Amino acid sequence: MEEKLREYAKLLIEVGLNVQKGQTLVISCPVDCAFFARLCASAAYDVGCREVVMRWSDDYLSRERFLRADDSVFDSLPLGQKEFLNGYAAEGDATCAMLMAAMIRLCGRANFSEMYMMDLAREAILMCHAGEGNWAMARTDRKPFLMDRVFGEGGLDNPPTLIFAQKPGPAAVMSLAHLGGDRFRLVYAPGEVLDKADLRRCDMPYLFFRPQSGVRACVKAWLEQGGTHHEVIVEGVPEERVRLWCRLAGIEFVRI
Repeated sequence: MEEKLREYAKLLIEVGLNVQKGQTLVISCPVDCAFFARLCASAAYDVGCREVVMRWSDDYLSRERFLRADDSVFDSLPLGQKEFLNGYAAEGDATCAMLMAAMIRLCGRANFSEMYMMDLAREAILMCHAGEGNWAMARTDRKPFLMDRVFGEGGLDNPPTLIFAQKPGPAAVMSLAHLGGDRFRLVYAPGEVLDKADLRRCDMPYLFFRPQSGVRACVKAWLEQGGTHHEVIVEGVPEERVRLWCRLAGIEFVRI
């Protein structure tokens, strides 16, 4: 029986969740199922999971809480628990990967990045993420180049990193937020990639994105609508096509 459960845990991690090397996995599990949770954790580490975080619960105590705790307990989520859930969910890695694949099929080309910092003087957001990016969207007046960059995350040592800046022009930044169950929301921010590529010491692919709504309004709405920390950038004005895709897929579309 133990070997069957071990095989099932392996199937769940490798196929069901498709856990990738360097990702973080959060497992919520009642203490009565600790044995299987440990098998899942081991299977995740076997495929290179960066960290497995366990959230233990007890069905008896959970029932007692729902039946006997003061009603005010359920009016809000404790700050520590909120930070824990948002801290891991806000990365959005799995959903971002799915959105990236969908946008490549739908729009031809897409780039992956994150909102790194706000440049209020330029009314723009500096977007860059480690050594990841789609070089097919690089500027044509500057060739991409490789950098021997120290990269201590995910057990990757210092792989060669492709450095480039995305070509300027109209673009949209978007995020696929999981709302629970089978509900998703696509947060869509139209704007433009600025003609700026002079960050000589930036050791990763980067771009400056100016949202149509302005930096402050965009970032505020992004957080309010559940936009994730990692995003997909599509060049041009793909809004009509993305709206249609969302309607066909049953995904809520929010333009900010």
